[in-house]
Amino acid sequence: MCRYKGCGKTFPTEHKLKVHERRHQADQKLYKCETEGCNKVFSTPGTLTSHIRTHSGEKPHACPVDGCEKRFTKASKLKLHVRSHTGERPFHCEFEVWYKTVLTFFA
Repeated sequence: MCRYKGCGKTFPTEHKLKVHERRHQADQKLYKCETEGCNKVFSTPGTLTSHIRTHSGEKPHACPVDGCEKRFTKASKLKLHVRSHTGERPFHCEFEVWYKTVLTFFA
């Protein structure tokens, strides 16, 4: 649970809690975007790098599938896109499994 006064938000992992708590710590935002007219600051160099790509248009992550020309600013977005080629669906809805079980039981 977030320890900042008046917040109290909860998170499923310690990592997500730490990321959230950084938002309360403005003095820890040490990485400033140097683009003229942009005053954004970030707490990690990686988030600054990702942000700078919004200004530059750089998309360093290319789809490895032959014939696909898509490119992405973040590796995580590329990973999601590649699943559109492979059909991979790593996350399953527990409600759907429960619902089908109930339908089978009462059929």
